[in-house]
Amino acid sequence: MAPKIPKRRVKKDPQEIVEELRLRLAPKDYLGDNKLESDSFLLRYLRYHGMNVKNAKKSIKKYYKYTETKEESRKVEAPSHYVDLYQVFGFSRDSKNRPVVQIPNLKAWDITREVDEMEEDFIKSLVKKMFWYLEEELFKNHDEAVVILVDLKDCLHGETQINPHRISMAMELAGELTAVAPGVIGECILLNAPDGVKLVTVAAEFLFKTHCTLITDEDDDWREQLMEIIPEDQLRPEFGGTFIGEQILH
Repeated sequence: MAPKIPKRRVKKDPQEIVEELRLRLAPKDYLGDNKLESDSFLLRYLRYHGMNVKNAKKSIKKYYKYTETKEESRKVEAPSHYVDLYQVFGFSRDSKNRPVVQIPNLKAWDITREVDEMEEDFIKSLVKKMFWYLEEELFKNHDEAVVILVDLKDCLHGETQINPHRISMAMELAGELTAVAPGVIGECILLNAPDGVKLVTVAAEFLFKTHCTLITDEDDDWREQLMEIIPEDQLRPEFGGTFIGEQILH
């Protein structure tokens, strides 16, 4: 008896998979026509789930169920002193033409300070608001994912470490948002990350599939490393560039 020859799996064209997902979603009421017809929107879910249509559809169903919470987050108004403190600038472009969000003053945020429960909840609401702003910008501009650039130098002073509760809160929030809108943050570029944060990035890459690039200004060529990813005219002055951009927290 001749041995069975295993069948070769024919690799589907990505566009065919997008169309398959679109056909499965069409009878449902998960998305408006604009998002249902958007290849880039559907591809983001498919790529996150390894081009698995079933899992992408499940994720989009969660997105639909989250709509009310999403809209509540977008209505949150930030007090002027929050806008001045939590500076987040968009949108420049990296060398791959991905939109870049830059956080140049994280040290001023004083992320190790104690906050009460009310302020913590409010900060979480602001993070969600910014996240949904980014998600909507990706959709409008047919972009694949956002790149975030942040300098962590001197954010932890001396022996002070980030409160474990703060790390837990951040991971929980990231998990909540990724479950309904995966792949929005495609890459995080972290300048001068302390050892404790480096461990968190490993977890982030594993859990949320967000690539993390670590650069330190102790390297003589750190600016060159950064400008290979983001051109000089697309970097804020704090990072050695000439780009200004607009504050996205409002």
